[in-house]
Amino acid sequence: MEENNEALLSVRLSNTRVALQELENELRCCACQQISSRLCSLGMCEHLVCSQCTSDRVSRVCPVCHLPFDVKDIQIQLPLCNILNISNQLREILFNPESDSSCQEPQLNSGKSQKTENEIIFVPSDQMREAKKLNGSPGLKMTPSPIRIKKNSKGETLLHVAVIKGDTEKVKNLLSDGVDVNIKDYAGWTPLHEACNHGHDKIAELLLDNGALINIPGSENDTPLHDAVVNGRVKCVQLLVSRGASLTLRNVHGLMAKDYAYTEAMKEAFNTPVVTDSSTNNLQDISTVDGGPLCILGTALNREQKVELQKKAMLLKAKIVEEFNPEVTHIVSGVNKEGMCPRTLKYLKGVLAGKWIVTIDWLRTCEEYGESISEEPFEVPGTSTNPNSLAPYNGRMNRLKQLPRLFDGCQFYFHGTFNYPTPEKEDLIELVKFGGGHVLSREPKLHSLDPTDLTVPFHAQNSKNEELSHCGLFIIHDNKANYPRVRHKHLCSAPAAWITECIASFSLCALPND
Repeated sequence: MEENNEALLSVRLSNTRVALQELENELRCCACQQISSRLCSLGMCEHLVCSQCTSDRVSRVCPVCHLPFDVKDIQIQLPLCNILNISNQLREILFNPESDSSCQEPQLNSGKSQKTENEIIFVPSDQMREAKKLNGSPGLKMTPSPIRIKKNSKGETLLHVAVIKGDTEKVKNLLSDGVDVNIKDYAGWTPLHEACNHGHDKIAELLLDNGALINIPGSENDTPLHDAVVNGRVKCVQLLVSRGASLTLRNVHGLMAKDYAYTEAMKEAFNTPVVTDSSTNNLQDISTVDGGPLCILGTALNREQKVELQKKAMLLKAKIVEEFNPEVTHIVSGVNKEGMCPRTLKYLKGVLAGKWIVTIDWLRTCEEYGESISEEPFEVPGTSTNPNSLAPYNGRMNRLKQLPRLFDGCQFYFHGTFNYPTPEKEDLIELVKFGGGHVLSREPKLHSLDPTDLTVPFHAQNSKNEELSHCGLFIIHDNKANYPRVRHKHLCSAPAAWITECIASFSLCALPND
């Protein structure tokens, strides 16, 4: 009798597993076919698309039936989000019956309860927000409890040390505990850098499988690929290339990784076929909100919208500030009928910092559901002068990938006076500094340039203008000033409008011809 009951239970569990898989197939994005915790309807058709694909649709048409849609019509299907959360819990029970579902706090420094000055508290982003069910990753991976990460005098974590020593088992244990795989030491090196530096290709593969950012720059903007080539680690180079590492990223000296390849074996490693693309590893698992209370900054809002902002922010227990500061998590902007916002100073700072820049409809929808919801459907796509540039999105992605800021590697000298309507010199200086640029106090001269002081803009690789591939010195002048045009390999002149244009498109734009 007991055997019959067990057999019947086994059959029922098998049928339940099949039904669960069929259900999950129905919850896949129509565009990328990935299971997503944030399926959205587009308004004009019945197709469901994940929030990532909606933000990628520059053309604003459904990827299946090609009907046009308006960003304002995008709606997150909350019932499906809840169903998928329940589905994930069932999957844990049905497919991992022996796993312990109780949450135990892993301690990397067990036995030491006293907090030291080098100790960092790591709190997974999806535990920092009450709306984690809406902001979770598409893969719906279980996230461990907050863990303590201790650094040594070099800023190296236990993961760094285990990678350097080549201790694969220790690395596996630390990763299973949920340590930050992309954490940097004081010199800017990540565990993936160390694995490639020391030639531990199996550990490098393990790190990539657990979310390591493959193109993350370290000291002097050297990527893991740079590190692997410089140290002659052919297997690591083959691994990185096969996983989609960028071959065109330049370090601060303007050199790509392949520029350091001198042996035939190393040069051949760059011809390794790309098998899987890890260049966007786990970006959806990371939040651009750093935890803690929400902090909202309004810009280009009319009087009624400012009052509405105050009232609705109270629902989210959000702090409202009048000026941009590091605390800001969201910028709520007024928009025109096309959904584009004005190019304000606050907006430009938000783009550079990778903050959420949303319409007030986000707050209204939060009020409707009584909690904070996903911001992506409400993200401003651009400004009235740069419509659909996706600068806010690109700024956020830049931050998620832990890439240098837009003007990293750029040195600016501001020549003369700046008169209205050109932005004030102080505002321009503040912007370039905020974007990672360096401001010079003396005007650079072509005949006296010191080669050791020359740098190359990190984001020049994204520019279509060859002039920027090695030029890191810029003389900025008033938009109407009669300044002689300078175009040199290492030094160029540009009007002030070029700076704001770069920020508004989040790219180093081509230099104007006049």
